[in-house]
Amino acid sequence: MAGMLLKWLASCAALLLWASVAQAQATLPTAATASQGEDLQSTAPTAEQAELRGQWRATPTPQTGLALHAALLAAGQRDDAKRLAQTLERRFAEQPVARAQLGYFWFQINEFKRSQAAFEAALRGDVWSAEQRRNLHLALASAAEAVGDLGAAIGAVLPLCETQDPAMLLRLGRLYLGDRNRPAALAVARRLQKAATTPEQQTAAEELMVDVVQPANDTVGFYHLNQAYKHIRHHDDEAAALSFERAFALGAGRGFHFADGAYAAKRIADNALAVKWFRFALDLDSEDHAFAVQQAYGFRREVETLERQFGGQIGSPFHAGMLNVWQVGVEAFWQPPTIGFRNGQVLQVLARTYENLRNGGYGAIGWRTAQAAFGVKYKPISGENLMISLEKLVAIGTQASDDWLVRLGWSGGTNTDVLVGGGNWPSWQVFSEAAWFVQAGRLLVAGEGRLGWTLALPRVPALTLTPHALLAAEYDTASQQQHALAVGPGLNVRWWFDGDAFHAPRRWLELHGSWRWGDADRAGGPMLRATLTL
Repeated sequence: MAGMLLKWLASCAALLLWASVAQAQATLPTAATASQGEDLQSTAPTAEQAELRGQWRATPTPQTGLALHAALLAAGQRDDAKRLAQTLERRFAEQPVARAQLGYFWFQINEFKRSQAAFEAALRGDVWSAEQRRNLHLALASAAEAVGDLGAAIGAVLPLCETQDPAMLLRLGRLYLGDRNRPAALAVARRLQKAATTPEQQTAAEELMVDVVQPANDTVGFYHLNQAYKHIRHHDDEAAALSFERAFALGAGRGFHFADGAYAAKRIADNALAVKWFRFALDLDSEDHAFAVQQAYGFRREVETLERQFGGQIGSPFHAGMLNVWQVGVEAFWQPPTIGFRNGQVLQVLARTYENLRNGGYGAIGWRTAQAAFGVKYKPISGENLMISLEKLVAIGTQASDDWLVRLGWSGGTNTDVLVGGGNWPSWQVFSEAAWFVQAGRLLVAGEGRLGWTLALPRVPALTLTPHALLAAEYDTASQQQHALAVGPGLNVRWWFDGDAFHAPRRWLELHGSWRWGDADRAGGPMLRATLTL
């Protein structure tokens, strides 16, 4: 009777393992269930294994091998079961059902690396139903997590999160935290907050968010944070950035730590690392609101500056006085990666073209005045907006000229960017430039200062108005009256746009108008200028 029972059990095992999976009624268990041996237990006595062994020797098929393997396990003969599993693994490496069942066995006896490999091989098969594939992904995640391969565990759970399953999102978030990937964990925590429908799920989402935004004090991690600030006090930003990186890798650090680390990375010209940390500081701040509004805006301006590689400007000045001159110009620049911006030192390659649209009553206009220029700009001092440029002027029109141009410019000011809080504030600006046309032997020096008050519109804070008083001066060796001086009132209207959660507005449109009283023809009268900065 016992022999007949064993044969019947073996036949059932073979049928369950090798019948068409699409028609199977049961699904594969998770590795957590398999670790308890619930899917492998049998009541077959050890003495009745002879016939199964004979079948295996006579016909070593996957069906008979797995049936014998189940019988060995049921009899407690784990050493024999392990040897047989190794044989099955070698002979039937491409059989997904066999690899899946062996994966559970390896997990049960704590050989997690083999279990992981078996589940990965099983998932390459296309015989699984949706529920079976889901269970295999969970089993693979458990095996990978058991050997510390969190990257593989994350990869196994990711496909299960497409349906916004709160349980899977929570598991994925915890895996990201374990892998010290707090930006990814933060993103998952936000998804979990939206997907949670029960009080238990909402509590789990809140706990995950707290662990991401306010990590528990880690002795080793906070030791490295303290070391980072020690290095900053000794002006060793390279060592500080390394200590910050070690601390963050250990899960330590709040938003302001990431911001301080970003400034250290910026000072050593590691722009990519600085952007990464500024972005995460902003991401954390959207949850814990640790920064003042203007402070967070400053981080967004840093990201915009560090990431910028291309830019340009379209300008059209119109002097409606006795000169009656109207021009239009386009300038574009490229800022090479890394060397283009090094902690405020800037290198740009530029191209520019302009022409006259109006030139007094009888001067040349249109394409005949078209002028091009190609060159480089360099800002050598981090803390000063001093710019040196060397340009080659190329004549396009017949009234243009070929020459070399050397320029030296400086500008300064305060409160010239958007103040996010709105309201109004005092502002001033100074521009100055000296230009030397080498072949023509012409020197042109110009400067302008503005002192005013900026108002941000309450409902449109990105739109600012700045009434001001101005003083302008010019010296031109090519003019009959070489010196010119002008004063007068002006109004500047600027609209900032193209910003987002991580970037301050990258572009602006500016309209400037003024009335000037001057001691030379080119100095007095109304002046208008439209500028689009890209």
